[in-house]
Amino acid sequence: MGQPFRAVPAETKKRPVFDSYRNRLGALLLLKKSDNASYQDLPYEEKVDYYQRQNHLAGSLHVKHRERNPDFNKFVRTRKLDGLLRPFPKFTMSAIEERQKLYQKLCEIVWDPAAAFGTPAIPTQRVDRSRTRTRARYDVAITDLVAKGMLPQGVQLVGSRRGVRFGAEVLDDGRIRVDSGETFGSLSAAGEFVLQSQSCAGWNFWRARLGDHEVKLVDVRREALEQGLV
Repeated sequence: MGQPFRAVPAETKKRPVFDSYRNRLGALLLLKKSDNASYQDLPYEEKVDYYQRQNHLAGSLHVKHRERNPDFNKFVRTRKLDGLLRPFPKFTMSAIEERQKLYQKLCEIVWDPAAAFGTPAIPTQRVDRSRTRTRARYDVAITDLVAKGMLPQGVQLVGSRRGVRFGAEVLDDGRIRVDSGETFGSLSAAGEFVLQSQSCAGWNFWRARLGDHEVKLVDVRREALEQGLV
């Protein structure tokens, strides 16, 4: 039975950054439940020695995993994964980012229709849903407020909960980018991420930083509606 294990880099000092990296896909391993429990709070540098007896994805973190391992080496070469499926003596923030790229590449390999069915993949048109996903029940997007001059371009957002402050910014396409770098299609999704919560009323949680004061987005939206601007 597999059990998720998340490695967290030691250089994360701030709690929001810690939570961000802890919950990234690149920090995830699937280990045997009994083995994972036995590692307890061992530092990564000690645990990595035991990863070799796990699956290849975990074992590849160890510097000696590719020694005398022809089948694994063949897979790495044929799938051109040499730059991604590699060991990490220390599990840093950059290591998590590289592992995340590895997982994305592996997903592309697994879900490649040409590999599975012998037929070329049909490219699909990417649809930008950020505008619709940032709309509330008033049918107002945050980009509408920017377009009407109610908010400045690239407006900075702040939110707080239990004394902890979180920051974000509104991108040109309406997406919300939080301080740790992740982007989201809605205010609520961005709030859920930074709060590590399953729900967040984004328009109420986030405030716009306007000069030396902060204004709730829900109040900016209400003013725009009352003035008939949106």
